[in-house]
Amino acid sequence: MRVRPGVSPKRPLWAVGLHCALLLLLASGASGCCKYMGLSCPSRGPSKDDTLPHKDCARENCETPPYEGRLVSDDCPSGQCDPESPNGLGIYNLEGHSHCLAISTKDRYCPETFLNTADGIALRLRDANVGAQVIMADVVDARLLDEAMSASEPVKVLEIQGGTGQLRFKGVHVGRSTEPFAIEGGALPRLILALSVKDPYEEPRRYQVRFRPLPHASMPRGAVPKYVMEYQEGEWRPSMSWVNPCSGVTDVPARPDASMAVLPDFAVDSLTAGVSHQPRSVTLACDKGAIATCLDWGYTPWDKHGRPDANRAYLYASCLQAKRAAYFVRFNNLKSYTANNTLIRRRDEFAVGLEQSSNLETLPRLEALWSPRGAECIIPENFRRPELVDPRWVGLLPRCEPVHWTQWGKLATAPAR
Repeated sequence: MRVRPGVSPKRPLWAVGLHCALLLLLASGASGCCKYMGLSCPSRGPSKDDTLPHKDCARENCETPPYEGRLVSDDCPSGQCDPESPNGLGIYNLEGHSHCLAISTKDRYCPETFLNTADGIALRLRDANVGAQVIMADVVDARLLDEAMSASEPVKVLEIQGGTGQLRFKGVHVGRSTEPFAIEGGALPRLILALSVKDPYEEPRRYQVRFRPLPHASMPRGAVPKYVMEYQEGEWRPSMSWVNPCSGVTDVPARPDASMAVLPDFAVDSLTAGVSHQPRSVTLACDKGAIATCLDWGYTPWDKHGRPDANRAYLYASCLQAKRAAYFVRFNNLKSYTANNTLIRRRDEFAVGLEQSSNLETLPRLEALWSPRGAECIIPENFRRPELVDPRWVGLLPRCEPVHWTQWGKLATAPAR
């Protein structure tokens, strides 16, 4: 795996610490220090002594604290956006991999979230050349192939849905009927969407996109539904081959069935993994990135009945940071301190994850407690990949002593070895 250089603070840590001390003397407290560092911070910071009432959260309702989904502003005021890999860092795909649409053979437009708007369906993308730049693409037209996949007719797609991870499109036949129809499941490959990318620095670009579901039997226990996304550059041509953006990079064997998972009603920032509630949206991410993996680990933002669940959504946002070992995200250090194929164990206070345990004593080598802001406390000698962690950052977080769930820390990790 290619390890990126460590992300340095905007100013030396001693200078930040001195300024924070001055802020504390002036009674501005930790929130003042947060603002100085360019962060959107909660009104009250965490403490290792912040404990919940003694409840069994697997059976009782233990509320999670409010949090802000955006960790750093979109224009990256700290100057620490990573233009080299806007969708790297293990969020949308494995670190070092891509899931971007190419111009010729060069990755360029990295999809994040489909949005249902008053004017139709739009897709939010990141520019692979400038990680902080968001670009929109419109679904300008669509065609529906017949069951033999030989002839097609024009259709208008009205809405994209992703309830409980199930991808579904609603539309109408152009000029033939105003009766809406739905495309889902095995019929999905028949629907071809035409995207028009609105790039202010490039000629207008068109892409054809389609989806096909993976058989449920081919997926491991607990996994959410998966879909293979494929695209063509330019206008649709039946003879042209399709490209799978999740399939790998040049030095990794391609996976033709590399798939995507569906996250409805939430958007995930591809630089920070900050999660924000966005109704009537559908986020798609490759099966090996944190977005999909945390869903497979049981941290869906919905309960077993498909209803939105605030506690599960909190755990999901925490899992995105924990999976990537992004200990210091709230300090604007966007780096992931782990490596591909590094296994971890997990526990959560609500016992809703795949391992279904809230017992911290079963993690004898606790690494960290996590929130949507990154690690809330750490035990550095138990880091899953200690050789990768920049020691300059370790002192910013308290040790997890004594070991117990805290007001913010609801998810725990430990190295599997």
